[in-house]
Amino acid sequence: MSDTLVRTAQTGPEAGLDSVTEPTQTRVERVGPDCYVVLARAVPVGYIDVAGPVFVALHGRHYHRAVEVGQARDLDNAAEAVLAAHIEGGAR
Repeated sequence: MSDTLVRTAQTGPEAGLDSVTEPTQTRVERVGPDCYVVLARAVPVGYIDVAGPVFVALHGRHYHRAVEVGQARDLDNAAEAVLAAHIEGGAR
């Protein structure tokens, strides 16, 4: 099993997001037994903690200052919550 998820984000008007601020490539990498980092353009934008069956989405460049922005039942949706917070609010 790979500990890295890579995706290319959809850009342009059909995505409903500003293509200038939207990351073109995101990565989710495991950094601990129950923690992932979400990278946009190779810069940390958030983290995902695994708490039992729940993936807790945290937005912020530094783990100790990241703010919870959502919860999901899978890693993909938690990563989407982190990216949405990053696009809406910029860097923390």
